[in-house]
Amino acid sequence: MWATLRLLLLSVLGPYATTLCFGFPQVRIVTFGDSLTVGEHVNHEASVREYEPYANTLFYFIQQELSGCDLRIEYSGRPGITAAQMVKDASAPDLGILPILADGGDTTPTLTVVVILAGTNDLNFYGQASGQATAMSVNELHHAVLNFSPVSHTIRTVALGIPRSQSSVRNSTLDVHRSQACDIIEAAAREDPRRAYFPCPIPSWLAPESERHTTSEGTRLGGALEHTEHSASELWDLDGLHFSKRGYQELGHRLSSPLARFIEDSLRSIAKVDDEDTPEF
Repeated sequence: MWATLRLLLLSVLGPYATTLCFGFPQVRIVTFGDSLTVGEHVNHEASVREYEPYANTLFYFIQQELSGCDLRIEYSGRPGITAAQMVKDASAPDLGILPILADGGDTTPTLTVVVILAGTNDLNFYGQASGQATAMSVNELHHAVLNFSPVSHTIRTVALGIPRSQSSVRNSTLDVHRSQACDIIEAAAREDPRRAYFPCPIPSWLAPESERHTTSEGTRLGGALEHTEHSASELWDLDGLHFSKRGYQELGHRLSSPLARFIEDSLRSIAKVDDEDTPEF
């Protein structure tokens, strides 16, 4: 009887069935990566380096879409780190993703979602790794997170596509490696229902007007997004590698809807599993 009632609530309310039965489902979001995760950019008016983590704007918008959840969000990123180094440091205290997951606070969440933005530094600077090697490191990181046994609750991961920075735009070989890495990461995510892949929602870096010959490419994320050259240029810092303050804010905003849908689907899946494990009385 109870299992049947829960299944009925699930079919009508989706993930929010747990809200009526057990209180608000607790969802922990961890954004993890490099300098793009912590929002590194330069305030050129003050000539100082500042930080605008996209997690801040992401939280503002996603809580409006997931009002039936108890949300908390945190971020961790190290400027300059490669995905390969993230894998090596996965268990390192104060550095790795696994100790972050283990330190979940006083309450156990219903679901933890780790959003990983990595690979830019592998391709651009440190050894200029191939697209295949970069993707292998990113996928290994996702595997380590998803199979972290000390955490008893459900974990899901989201991979963000590697942004098309100035280096990629100006170096066709590098851009091929970037595209290859994104394709491999996306393919791995499609094969694992615990994972998702979202193309980077920030359009590619644009060359200065004097060097520009073609219009910027569009970017798809849950539907077509149209971007003008003016808006695209405002989303990148002058170094062509980092986003601007507005760019990080846009990243959080544009990520909120597809991430909310992924969280809803994940909570729905958890509720179905719980229902199957609940005995009939």
